[in-house]
Amino acid sequence: MVIAWAHWAAIFLALVLPSSRVLGAPSAEEGAGGRSKGAERKGSAGVRGGKGVHEVEDACVRCCDSPRWPPRHGDRLHQTTTTAAPQIEISILKGDRGARGDHGPPGYLGKDGAMGTAGPSGPRGPHGSPGSPGADCKVFTSAFSVARRTALHSGDYFSVLSFDTEFANPDGHFNMFTSKFFCVVPGLYFVSFNVHTWNSKETYVHLMLNERPQVVLYAQQSDRSIMQSQSVTLELAEGDELWLRLYKRDRENAVYSDSTDTYVTFNGYLVHPIVE
Repeated sequence: MVIAWAHWAAIFLALVLPSSRVLGAPSAEEGAGGRSKGAERKGSAGVRGGKGVHEVEDACVRCCDSPRWPPRHGDRLHQTTTTAAPQIEISILKGDRGARGDHGPPGYLGKDGAMGTAGPSGPRGPHGSPGSPGADCKVFTSAFSVARRTALHSGDYFSVLSFDTEFANPDGHFNMFTSKFFCVVPGLYFVSFNVHTWNSKETYVHLMLNERPQVVLYAQQSDRSIMQSQSVTLELAEGDELWLRLYKRDRENAVYSDSTDTYVTFNGYLVHPIVE
């Protein structure tokens, strides 16, 4: 019974597997060929590996994707190749420093920054050299001093008190012919005049600016003669005239003087010029 079963099993295996291989085991020739090819691949891989090229075999594939199954020894089901780039040391390729380049064009002007705080005061510098002499300073002068050595009686209602003696008139601004001062330099002037009254006669003298009376010197009729004086500071414009006027009212108007002594004087001088 046992012998019969073994006989039928041998017949079945012979029909199913006519070759001498079982379950993909290689034959003697294929085994030798496979080892020979494996050695060649190994040797070839070794040579290529020396050149930096490696072969990687990956046999993990789906069974249904294989052209035949079961695979034989030496079949290449899936193969990938990776090439590694050569590594170069950059430091050994660095050259010498080049020459300095030209300056580029200036950039655009930036916005003004905020003003900083004031710094400490610096040391005092040396004295500078003297400057060149300036132009001569123009000095304005104007003055006069005149007198009368004879007595005068006023016969008209108004009359000019004239003068016959010149004490000072350096600029010629007092006209002895008209007995009037003509203003050439505008400014402030100090003006004064003195008279001697006559016994039993009235004395009435006005200081006139052009045609306008400014101040008056007055003495009533008396048995005694006395000295009278008046003074004032006036602002004169260029072209103004100063003069003295006798004023006759109901009584006779007169001033006394003689050739021996001087009793009647008229004086004026510039105090402060007003020039633009």
